[in-house]
Parts: sequence; structure tokens; C-alpha cells
Amino acid sequence: MPRRPDKAVAASTQNCDPGKLKHPVLGTREFEDFRGSGLTALQRKGLNAEPSYTDLDECNYIYITHPFKKAEVSAARVFCNGLIGRSETTVLEAVGSPSIRTKSLVFLGDPPQGRVNWIYLLGYDKVAVKAAFEEERCVEARVLSDVDYLQLDGYITGPIHSARRSDVPGMPLGCKPFPFSDISRIFAEPDSAEVDSDGNGTYEYSLNHTDRLVVEVKNHQCVKINGLVQFGFKTKGE
Repeated sequence: MPRRPDKAVAASTQNCDPGKLKHPVLGTREFEDFRGSGLTALQRKGLNAEPSYTDLDECNYIYITHPFKKAEVSAARVFCNGLIGRSETTVLEAVGSPSIRTKSLVFLGDPPQGRVNWIYLLGYDKVAVKAAFEEERCVEARVLSDVDYLQLDGYITGPIHSARRSDVPGMPLGCKPFPFSDISRIFAEPDSAEVDSDGNGTYEYSLNHTDRLVVEVKNHQCVKINGLVQFGFKTKGE
């Protein structure tokens, strides 16, 4: 039975209509589970797309109460079943690009070398799926627990936080120079790079659907970091 939001939630979502929302991709109602045995091609790509909202009240309500998390976790498990055994090219065609690409993640059970991980963040709750590839073929796909994802997030952002000199979201982050290898050992490849023959220049990495990390490198040292953060939310129909 759907739980009722408390007064604080109701106050922040006064124009929303709790209890009557449906998941735009899965079709489930609030706090219902997803019981389907498969996902259509549109559903797979829809889960991997940036979520959209009717308005700010709906955005706040979903963010605070997580009414679709149960369904999204179940759907993410089905999502995984369609990845194992596929090539990187086929996965890209079937579900789209991942939010993050990393090298082997030993603390999540990977061998020390030889793997590339694609991290998908699905749905409103950004349910994390780890798809592991060896020789460009998916050999493992699973939903990460909240604890695993927090550990992954700490691993990715650790070198950044230790070097940053600004805590203002969206502002340029001055940084104490540190080895570029601290970044390159984590990410499989940059989403884009403007560099010279010696590797000096700018590298851009995706962190999720909207946020990017831009690193300036000189003489194999990270000398500047910019966090590109998108504020606001995507409205339905955009």
C-alpha cells in the first residue's frame, strides 16, 4: 500500500498529486514493484535516459520519497540480463552510453587488470548497474548495492576531493598539482580530449547524465580541475 508523505514533504510538494504518479518508462505506480520478465528496447533506453519531471513539485516529491526505487531496482536486474555476452558495440546500440567508464575495480570483485567497466545510472533513483567487459564483450552485469555505489563514488572522487581548493558547486576548482595517473588509473578513457603529442591539454570525463569532470594536464600533472554541474531538472517534453 503506498505510504503517505509526511507534512514536510507535503509542504514542499504542495502542487504535486502524490499517490497518482506512474513511472513514465515502466508504467508502475508509486511504491509498486516491477514484475515484468523483460524490457522493451524503448524501456531499456528510457531507463538510461535523463529522467524528466512535470514540474518542480513533482521533482521534489520523487527526490524525497523515492516512490519508484523498488520498481527501478527490479527493472535494473532485468536490464542486466540483456547485457551479458554482448559486444560493446551491441550494448551501445541496445541501451546507449554509460554514465561512467572505469578500469578494473578490484574492490568490487574485478581482477587487477584486463577489465573495463561501464556504469549505468538508471531511472529517477540512479540505480547503479556495473557492466564488466573483457576483450570488448560483456562478461558480468549486476546491480550495485547502495554500499557498493558509495564505495565506487569515493574511489572516483577521492583524488579530486583531496586536491580541490574550492567547495563552491559549479565553480572552477583550483587544485594542488597531482599525478595524472591518479585519474587515468580510474577512468577507462576520456569522453573527449584536446591534447598535444605529449599528453598535455584538457581531458573531459562523464560522471553521470549531467555532470562532467574537466582536467587540465601539464607534464603529466593535473594542474586544474573544473566541475561542470548542471543545476535544475529536465521537464517532460524536452
